[in-house]
Amino acid sequence: MNNEDYKEKLNESEKLLLKIEWVLGAFTTLIFIVALEVAALGVLPLPWSIAAGVLGFILFAVGIVYCLKIEQITGFYECPKCGHKYVPSFKTVLWGMHNGRTRYMKCPKCGERSWQKKVLS
Repeated sequence: MNNEDYKEKLNESEKLLLKIEWVLGAFTTLIFIVALEVAALGVLPLPWSIAAGVLGFILFAVGIVYCLKIEQITGFYECPKCGHKYVPSFKTVLWGMHNGRTRYMKCPKCGERSWQKKVLS
């Protein structure tokens, strides 16, 4: 397998991971909404309603953490100021303002803050 084939295969794998991220995020959000609806409608006794809400929140939180981890390790972010490509820390991805896969972060090379886009290899 030559270098170009390897890069193409890696790019396809990264695209698949990002699709899985969206599916996982949508699925865990749906579970959370359904659990909250079940808890809020009062069709179950109060302890079971509370348990449904708490379980829905826990599943949502775990799913979102996995989605963020996938986003962190897949591809790179590119600084528009200096062109540096890097993988940010999980903490930076977790707390950084974002719009889709574009995040407002500080470049580790030039130190400038800017909106940085996700770039696949």
